[in-house]
Amino acid sequence: MPVSLRETLIGYGATDQGRGLSWRGLERYEPRTDLTPALAAWRARATPHTGLRLLADARAWPDEWAPRDPITLPPYLDYPSNWNGIGDWNETQGVATDGTYWYFTSVHQNFQMGLPPKKVNVGASVLRRPLGALDVPCDLSINVPAELERSHVHFGDHDWCAGFLYVPLEGDDGGGFPHKLVIYDTRDGLKLSRWLTMPADQSNFAWCAVRSAGGSVYLYTSSTYYDVDRLRVYLLEPDAQTPTLLGDLSLLNPDGSRLVVHNIQGGVISSRGHIYLVDDKDSVIHGFDLVGGRRRALFRLYRDSSAHEFEGLTLLNHSFGPGQRHQLHVVMLDNNVGTDDVYFKHYGVREADIGKI
Repeated sequence: MPVSLRETLIGYGATDQGRGLSWRGLERYEPRTDLTPALAAWRARATPHTGLRLLADARAWPDEWAPRDPITLPPYLDYPSNWNGIGDWNETQGVATDGTYWYFTSVHQNFQMGLPPKKVNVGASVLRRPLGALDVPCDLSINVPAELERSHVHFGDHDWCAGFLYVPLEGDDGGGFPHKLVIYDTRDGLKLSRWLTMPADQSNFAWCAVRSAGGSVYLYTSSTYYDVDRLRVYLLEPDAQTPTLLGDLSLLNPDGSRLVVHNIQGGVISSRGHIYLVDDKDSVIHGFDLVGGRRRALFRLYRDSSAHEFEGLTLLNHSFGPGQRHQLHVVMLDNNVGTDDVYFKHYGVREADIGKI
C-alpha cells in the first residue's frame, strides 16, 4: 500500500528503486545502465501510471490545447444548447461517464421569499442518460442518501472509476456538518454503495477526480474551490470511514513558478495521468501533469453572458453524428430565476492527438 504522496504520483516506493529506476525528484527518473535482462523486462512492462512511461505521458499533450498568448478558443459543439425543456437539467453541477451512460449531478431548489427572493438548496440527485439521449428525460435517478438529506443538499462535480461513481456531497454551511463522499454502484443500474466522511479541514467539497493505480483508488480535490494553488490527494481504502490524506500536489507554471486557479468547478483525470480543471472565473480549462504538477494545457471556454456558469467536465472519445469526434465535455448553466438553460459543450482534438489527452 502506498505510504507517501510520491509513491501515489509515481507508482514506485523506496523498495522499487533497486528494480531499475533511481529516484531523482518528481520531474525525472533516470534509468540504470546495469540492468539484468529480467529487470529490463520488468521495466518494459511498466503501466501507464508508473516510472518512465508516466514521465513520457506527463510531457505529451495535444498541440491544440497547448498554452498560448493570447489563450486560444478551440472549436466546440453545443449539444444540447440553451436547453430548458426538462426540469431535471436544473442546477446541473457535474458530469461523468462510463462510456455507455452520462451521469449528471443536479441540485434541487426552492424559492425563499424576500427582497429579493432567492433559491435555497433542498436536495440533490444523480441522473443517468444514455450517450445518445441528451434531449429527453433521464432514464434513472437516485437522490442523496436518506440519512444525509436533511444536512447535505449539494452534489458537486463527480467522477466515474471502475464501476462506481464518486460524488462529492457538501454539508449545510451553517450546520457544521462535515462533507461526504457518496459512492454509487453503476454496474447494475444506479445503487448506493457507501459514503465516507471527509476530514474536518476540507473546507469545501465542490468537485473530485478519481483514478485507479496499482490496485488502489485515489481521489483528487481541493480544500476550497477558489484561489487554489495545490490539490489534495486522498487514498480511498475499501473499509475506511474516512479517506486517508496522502499529501498536496502544488500547481505550477511550466517554468516551475506557483500557479493559482481562481475558481475550480470540476476536474477529471485522463488515462495518461493528466488532470483537467474547469476555472469558471477565467473561463478556461487548465491541464496539469500528475508527475510534477506543471501546467501543460490551457484553452479558453466561450460564454456570452455573465449569468453563464461553467460547471463540471468529463472525458470520452465520442461522436454526436457525422464529423469530428469530441473528447472533453463541459457543462455550462445559464442561471435563471425560473428554469435554468443548460449548455453541454464538447471539445475535440485531431485524431493523431487523441492518445495524448
